[in-house]
Amino acid sequence: MGPGPAPPEDLPEEQKRNALHPVAFFSEDSHYSLTKAMRVLGIDTFYAIGQRDYPTDNPLDPGRPWPKEVPSERGPSGYSADGPGSIDVDALAVLVEFFAAKGHPILVNLNLGSTFKGAYDDVRAVSERLFPIFKKYGLLEREIVYGKDQDGNPLKDTRRGFWLHVDGALGAAYLPFLRMAADNPNYEYVPEVPIPEFDFGLEVEDRETGRFYDMVHSIAMSGHKWIGAPWPCGVFMTKVKYQMRPPDNPAYIGSPDTTFAGSRNGFSPIVLWDYLAQNSYDKQISMIREAQRMAHYTEQQLLRLQETLGRDLMVARTPLALTVRFRRPNDEIIAKWSLSSESLKLDPNDPNSRQLDYVHVFLMPWAKPGMIDELVKDLHAPNAFPPETRALPTARPAREVHENALSLAHVPHSGRGFE
Repeated sequence: MGPGPAPPEDLPEEQKRNALHPVAFFSEDSHYSLTKAMRVLGIDTFYAIGQRDYPTDNPLDPGRPWPKEVPSERGPSGYSADGPGSIDVDALAVLVEFFAAKGHPILVNLNLGSTFKGAYDDVRAVSERLFPIFKKYGLLEREIVYGKDQDGNPLKDTRRGFWLHVDGALGAAYLPFLRMAADNPNYEYVPEVPIPEFDFGLEVEDRETGRFYDMVHSIAMSGHKWIGAPWPCGVFMTKVKYQMRPPDNPAYIGSPDTTFAGSRNGFSPIVLWDYLAQNSYDKQISMIREAQRMAHYTEQQLLRLQETLGRDLMVARTPLALTVRFRRPNDEIIAKWSLSSESLKLDPNDPNSRQLDYVHVFLMPWAKPGMIDELVKDLHAPNAFPPETRALPTARPAREVHENALSLAHVPHSGRGFE
């Protein structure tokens, strides 16, 4: 086996040094597993590199510590805690350009239905904003030497210097059907906002050359969320096949070992196939439209409750989201309805900042108005909401974790469902 990959030769020294050192970017509303995945893959986040190599050069706030994740869009408070949950495209562009200028390949994760707020990152806007940055710093295409052949000649390949991944764990399963409904007048469906673009057909034109570049490199979707498989499973799609050489080719499985765990569940594809075989396009369009109606109904019922109680229940729903969030009720209601909670400081850098304690409900295809009415009835009780927003305890490691165990990565606890 020959030597490892080599960077392009025609680069300044700093860019050449960083050319094979990718940097990962994801928003503060991304799933907590992103940082864990980056550690497993050996890819540094922009926060880790920024704090280590450029501690005073934070381009978003010079002289201040680097943000652990790309900021999300701000809400009425001026902070992201009460914002819609989508990535701040302007902040992302500033951070990406800082590292692209230093020669780093760029890995960006974008959400299609974020964990708590159900938000959708604008993949089209991100692609159009980052494209000129990628072009400026030679990341649209670059020649990589990835080894040598048997005669010692270099093996070369032309590859992108960026990778856009779409985390469509929830939204990728149903947004295509909303788009079908919006594009077909027979369904008489007008979405509240344009249906997000996110798939492999998304292209950006280079206006100087007239060439179109496809921007999305991979998409992930969960089978146990919208589809409802009885155990965790998912689908990963990419147009780039086998760029990482399998470590082994075991004879007894009759194929290269291309999975992370060395095995895969053969029954999960059958479950997913069964779902698709039983549900036509028309039925799936009806299912997601009904879920959207139920999300809107839930939001309206909670707003009516807020008006009746004369108290700010912090009711919010990001457009097109299947989740509605509101002020955290008492523990009995949370337990009865299995409500997921999240606590956020308006200003994470200020320990005395106001804390927002939320819960949310997801409106899946089986949710009916009667269920929402029962929940609202419980929330109407005199003791349903604590008199004051309480500060939840700071998350601590589980007792099974040794007190001196090494942290996997920089994983913020706030907003991760660890409370």
